[in-house]
Amino acid sequence: MVLVFENKRHINNILQGLARGAASARPSVSAGFLPGARYRTATSVATVAAVQEFGAVIHHASHRQGRGSAQLLPPRPFMRPAVQQNARHWAEQMRTGLRSSVRSARDVARAVYAPQQVLEQTGQAMAESIRQRIAAGTVQPDAPATIAQKHSATPLVNTGTLLSAVAVQVQL
Repeated sequence: MVLVFENKRHINNILQGLARGAASARPSVSAGFLPGARYRTATSVATVAAVQEFGAVIHHASHRQGRGSAQLLPPRPFMRPAVQQNARHWAEQMRTGLRSSVRSARDVARAVYAPQQVLEQTGQAMAESIRQRIAAGTVQPDAPATIAQKHSATPLVNTGTLLSAVAVQVQL
């Protein structure tokens, strides 16, 4: 699947829609890219992650003859494969952790804290799976010009910002 982003507002609308859908269930744990994470250029890490995950067509305006050019960025999925490969493991980790916390909770304070701890541990496992997929690269290689520019043939890895920006959010 390739998404065509007409402009920055279009990208933000898509990301906000995804965020609204993800925030509707409680309690929950999610791993990914938080809105405040930015590259040095002030570009949103979540925007870059979405473009890498789904691909994009970037339209460049040109003053010559009123024509522009289009650049295809192929999809380099890392989030969906991480979920496909690990979702059952994460669910089992959460189920086991919650069962264990119910059995071992001897007082109310511990019983209240235990689910949060289990969600945080599951979130850390989710984040680590995403980081591993980013570090492993993707099937779609970078273009030769991109490889020459960043001095690496591993897709998704250049500055390390995408890798280090993977975060966990727990909602109770």
